[in-house]
Parts: sequence; structure tokens; C-alpha cells
Amino acid sequence: MIIGSKEHYEILELFEKQFSEYRLDKEERGLWTKGIVYQCGETNALYTAFIAGYSAGRCAYLNQ
Repeated sequence: MIIGSKEHYEILELFEKQFSEYRLDKEERGLWTKGIVYQCGETNALYTAFIAGYSAGRCAYLNQ
């Protein structure tokens, strides 16, 4: 997944829908490539785990 791609924004939307009770203020886009998407560290850690799960699922699907 490429940061800033359509797929990335769809994942962000899905994450924010599922974790709407957390603080969802985003950092500047320049920090996104470093893995810092959300200003709140707890939310950012959840997002990192979410992306890891998504990536693992996608790899498993593509390698069937």
C-alpha cells in the first residue's frame, strides 16, 4: 500500500469508522511516511496494528 493512494484513504476511512471513539486528529502528511498519522499516540498505535492486520490479510489473500 502506498501512502496517499486511494487504497490508503479507504483504509483510513474504515479505521476511523471502527475507532470513532478515539481522538482522530491527524498529523501533517509529511509525517505519515514515518508511521505517524494521528496526533494521539494511543490512536496511532491502534492504527499501526490495524495496518499490520490489513497487510497480513492482504498477503494471505494474494498468496492463495
